[in-house]
Amino acid sequence: MASKSKSTENLELVGHFVHLTGIFLSFLGPLILYLMYKDKANDFVKSNIIEALNFQLTGLVALFVCIIIPILGWFLLLPIVSLILLILPILATIESANDRKYKYPIKIEFIK
Repeated sequence: MASKSKSTENLELVGHFVHLTGIFLSFLGPLILYLMYKDKANDFVKSNIIEALNFQLTGLVALFVCIIIPILGWFLLLPIVSLILLILPILATIESANDRKYKYPIKIEFIK
């Protein structure tokens, strides 16, 4: 069995945990990782970074819409969007940790 180099293992970890950075840093975590690794990463890592970034940007738009809609947005939509922004990145991290590309079911393709 061929062993992986340390830099390859670190890049794969970036691909696994990029989704979790969105929980803590919103779109900034995936954006920083995208800017750092867009040219260095393999397809698996790059696709995970782009998926996470697109999802977090979509979530930011959804949160903005929830905030500008009084009552319905504040008390019904905002909790639902917040739960989605918490649960889906955890599921994405689990899937990518099992070396499967994860596609978020709800996202706008800002970056391709």
